Amino acid sequence: MSPEIPPSFINVDEIMPRVTVPQIAAFYRFMLGDTLASGGEGRIRCPVAACEGRNDERSVSINLDDPFGPWKCFRGAYGCGASGNKLMLMYAMKHGEMPPGGKLTGAKFREIALDLAAIDGCEASQEMASETRRERSVAAVDNPRTNSEAPLKLKPNVPLAESDNERARELVTLDEHLVMDLENLSPDASKYMRSRSYLSPEACRKFRMGYMPGNTKSTLRGTWVFCIADDAGNPLAWVGRDVRYEAKLDAYNAGGRQGAEPSKYRFPKQELFRRGLELYGQDRIGKNEFSEGLASIGLVVTEGFHATNRLQLLGVPAVGIMSNRATEQQIAKIAQISREVAAGKVTLFFDADAKGDEGCKEALWGLMQQRLDVRLACTRVMHEGRFVGRQPDSLSQEEWLEIEATLVRE
Repeated sequence: MSPEIPPSFINVDEIMPRVTVPQIAAFYRFMLGDTLASGGEGRIRCPVAACEGRNDERSVSINLDDPFGPWKCFRGAYGCGASGNKLMLMYAMKHGEMPPGGKLTGAKFREIALDLAAIDGCEASQEMASETRRERSVAAVDNPRTNSEAPLKLKPNVPLAESDNERARELVTLDEHLVMDLENLSPDASKYMRSRSYLSPEACRKFRMGYMPGNTKSTLRGTWVFCIADDAGNPLAWVGRDVRYEAKLDAYNAGGRQGAEPSKYRFPKQELFRRGLELYGQDRIGKNEFSEGLASIGLVVTEGFHATNRLQLLGVPAVGIMSNRATEQQIAKIAQISREVAAGKVTLFFDADAKGDEGCKEALWGLMQQRLDVRLACTRVMHEGRFVGRQPDSLSQEEWLEIEATLVRE
């Protein structure tokens, strides 16, 4: 006689084949693009918040014919290499990261198993629903101003100066090793800096950015380095942008896209730094130079590092989400900052291209649920389509003033 199966037992191997990827995405409110097929190989954006591959709807390949849905983030330019079966996909969609050690064990496994049962409609879904209601009640107490479900609270990033890792503490003053003067740059770095006229030595020192020479031992050698700081200005991480990325990408495309796609950015590993919890430039927003802009157009949210810096140099109170898709935690932080310094006013200023428009739609939806006063600065169709394909950092001061004139609140 076989032993009785406990009521709490969930046979995930039996349930997984019945649960589809669209059902999982709907359960976690994860937006799928138009690249998910009905069979064979499907493509979706990476669910790992720290993976810049979220910019691309084809970053993750998933086998839709396999009942267990094996998947992996392949995009070389940003890909994090995250992989697993449907359970791991569920965990990543729910938490925006992979489980510690890359394995689902103990309470984490049971949590996802309960979610799987809930999606499938098993009896265990009632238990899961009760646990979820309790979690949401706690979240509502912790964040009473939020009008929608509060985002999952993740462990905050620790300033480098407070890290337990001695090598990390040594990175606090990494900018002292960066080259910021045009005449001392390598040819590739010089070309990169000259293509962005606002990258003056003064701006580099102000924003703690510059070129890490290729003859150093730093893992960021050969890149243009940016400092991501917390609200108080303490460095949390340094990120490198390959100054030869465009040339490498052209060669990759010309060669038939064989092998791994060249990487554009070098971010710290997600266990060391969670990008999705921060806003680039957040440490500078409270300065007096932005008070007028905060009052008139509110907190301006853009995508990247250069866009944020360029707008700030123009006196615009801008922050960057370091992607074209904002995480729930970033939406909550934007809402908090805008309420504190801009009377709840927010202006979205993403790149005027397809990816920018899609990311802007998602951010707009999230911010509107926070009951904020949100406006759009520029899209592919706004301003009679004059800025199609443009990024905020490519604008002249006159072009920005033209856009700003349409945003000023009465």
